[in-house]
Amino acid sequence: MGALLSFLAEQSWYSTQVAVDEIECSEEATDTAIENIDDAIASLENLRAVVETRAQVDVEELRSEVNELVATALSTSEVALVAQHNERFAISIASTNAALADSEETREIQDLAGPMEASRFTSISPHLTIKNKFVGK
Repeated sequence: MGALLSFLAEQSWYSTQVAVDEIECSEEATDTAIENIDDAIASLENLRAVVETRAQVDVEELRSEVNELVATALSTSEVALVAQHNERFAISIASTNAALADSEETREIQDLAGPMEASRFTSISPHLTIKNKFVGK
């Protein structure tokens, strides 16, 4: 019976040592896993910072490009509108001056005042005001 107790004690001690070794290995593995997880978290945080920085740079670049395109489009539209307005304005002045030059009143003024003085009263100024055609009336 002593041999059986000694054998069981030895088996118990051996099983305990195996369990202790497994626990120590498990603790080391757990520590290593925790370190790896911490490293992974740090890498992800760095990656997030890089992505956020790049995204912000991309947004600023896009915003700048959009602003330039909008400014160009507005400038082009303004130029087109001004050109259209100027063309209409020039056509209006030319037709009004032509109508005045052909009118009977213009001929009478030219006969009375002479060509230089008559043109002062029969053309439209650049500000779209028609001057009095008849002096003294």
